[in-house]
Amino acid sequence: MTKDFELQEFELNRISQSKFIVASFERRIYPRHLNQIRVAIQAGRMHDTIITVIPEGNRFRILDGQHRFSAMMTLLKTKEFDSIPIYLRIMKKVKGEENGRDVYLALDSGKPLTIRDILKVYDDGKQPFFNKLRMSCNHYGSKENLTFAGVLAAYHYAVSGDPFFTRDHVKDAIGNMTEDDVHRLAYVITNMYTVLGRPREQFIYKAICFRNIVKVIWTRPELITKQGKFQSFLKKLATDSFLQTNSTERAIEAYKVVGNYMLGKLGETR
Repeated sequence: MTKDFELQEFELNRISQSKFIVASFERRIYPRHLNQIRVAIQAGRMHDTIITVIPEGNRFRILDGQHRFSAMMTLLKTKEFDSIPIYLRIMKKVKGEENGRDVYLALDSGKPLTIRDILKVYDDGKQPFFNKLRMSCNHYGSKENLTFAGVLAAYHYAVSGDPFFTRDHVKDAIGNMTEDDVHRLAYVITNMYTVLGRPREQFIYKAICFRNIVKVIWTRPELITKQGKFQSFLKKLATDSFLQTNSTERAIEAYKVVGNYMLGKLGETR
C-alpha cells in the first residue's frame, strides 16, 4: 500500500527557514503554547519535531506544526541554536493550499481548536459570508469588531432556535447559508454599528442580545424595508435595563425569555 506522505529528515537553520511558508488558514499563534514548546526544545524534551507540509516549487507550505516552527525560528533568531534537526511529513497527493484545508482539519481533529480557529480554515476567499462581512468582523475579535464565529452562531440560532453553537455546527452553518442570509446579517450589523457604535464591550453585543436581534430579523423580515423602525428598535434595546441585567445569561430558557421580550419591545416601536 502506497503511503500518502513521505517522511524526510531536514536541518532547519537561519538559511533553510526561508524555504517555508505558513498556510493562511493556520490558527493564530498562542504565546503560552509557543513558550511551552520553546522551553521544551531548550531542555531537550521536544520529541515531536514533525512538520507537515505540501511542496510548492522549491518551497514548503506548512499545514500543521506552525507553533513548533515559530518556536524554532525564535531560537534560531536569538542564535541560541545554530540549527535544529526536524522531520518533514511531505503530503504527496495534496496539491495547493485549498486542497490542504481538509488535511489540516483531519490532522488537527484531536487538538483543542476553537470555533474561531476552525472558521479561519473555511475562509478561502470564496465564501460570501466572510467576503461580505470582512469590514465589520474578523476572526479573533476586537473592541471594534464582532467575530465571524459570533455572527455565525447568531445565524445558527436564528434559523434553528438552538442557542448552543459548537464546532460540529460550523460546516453545516457555512454550507447552508444563502447570499440572502448574508445580506440579512450584514443589514443587522451595519445598522447596529451605525446606531449604537462599535462593540467596545457594550452589553447589547453580548451573545444573548445579539443573537436575539438577529433572530428578530428572521422572524420579522419586513424590518429590512422598514429601516427607520429597526433603528428605533435598536436604540430602545441599547438602553434597556432588563436586557442589560440579563446580558450574561446563557441558559436556553433565558434566550427564549429575552427573545420574547425583544419582540414585545418591537411591538411598542413606531
